[in-house]
Amino acid sequence: MAWEDLDADRPWEAGFALHDGRRPGVQESIQEATERARAAADMAVQVAKGDDLDRFVTAFDRLAGDDPYLVRAAVFLCEEAIADAQPGLLLDRMDLLGAIATEVSHTEDDLARRCAPRIQMCLADASGQWIDLLREVYRRYPRPIVAWLHARYARHLALSGDGPAPRNITCRPSSVPARRRCSTRQQTGSTPGARCCLGMTIS
Repeated sequence: MAWEDLDADRPWEAGFALHDGRRPGVQESIQEATERARAAADMAVQVAKGDDLDRFVTAFDRLAGDDPYLVRAAVFLCEEAIADAQPGLLLDRMDLLGAIATEVSHTEDDLARRCAPRIQMCLADASGQWIDLLREVYRRYPRPIVAWLHARYARHLALSGDGPAPRNITCRPSSVPARRRCSTRQQTGSTPGARCCLGMTIS
């Protein structure tokens, strides 16, 4: 529930959901994997409320491959890193994040499978390796996702100066703790020449 609230730009509700049932001063007996996953979610909530991304990165790096909600944590890291103009965080973890995206792209769960392109688009933004991604999406994703990837690629070209500004594209952040960071960059001018947005729909 906490991750869904974070995606919906409800960090306070996410915090309430995360701490629901906990009693102050009572030490819980939980598995190490659950403790790591909870710590990552706790840090994600704090980042969504305005804290530095570094706190979440530390918690993410402690996660193991079979920990609960690893995929959601990976999506959060990717989209926040791009929104915070820290592509190096993704470049340092390219193999891990790519493996997570590949694995989840084959799941039967539609909601979980949608996390794969979200991770892959951020990795392409960080590395510039958009062409390889665009070649493979036709075999793997439905048309709405393909259109989404092409819109993100157009945004990448506009921001990098390698192509004309995208036309007829309506931008909206797909992960919305990142929305406030994008909005801040628009106001301060730290993303010159383009709107900072991670999700796009064709208008």
